[in-house]
Amino acid sequence: MLDLSGDGRMDVYVANDREANFAWIQNPDGTFTDKAPEMGIALNAYGGAEASMGVAVGDFNGDLEADLFMTNLFQETNTIYLTRGPGRYQDATLEADSGRPASTSPGSARRRSITTSTATSTSWWSTAGSCVPRRGRAPG
Repeated sequence: MLDLSGDGRMDVYVANDREANFAWIQNPDGTFTDKAPEMGIALNAYGGAEASMGVAVGDFNGDLEADLFMTNLFQETNTIYLTRGPGRYQDATLEADSGRPASTSPGSARRRSITTSTATSTSWWSTAGSCVPRRGRAPG
């Protein structure tokens, strides 16, 4: 759970296997609506669903916003969605040089200028670092 939309309410992001991912955004009345497609976090940059196995939240590009790192099955890329304003994300997998076939294992290293905060990595691109929690928001 984290505030994906920037409205101060907790939302739920769901990594789906071979289907579009969900972003259940909390409405003012406490109900939830899936807004992943319009937020840019349902599918990858090519418009395809991936076999998402997990998600980590962190500030991967140093802008103090919560970004998403998706782990996917072997032979698929792991995907990084960077925040591009309240409720807007962009698949930055190629920008982050994370667009290589995935295998998950613990590890730590730095690739380009993006630092992540997960214990999940690929055989080509590992993750390291720590999140600094922001007041009123989920860590990231």
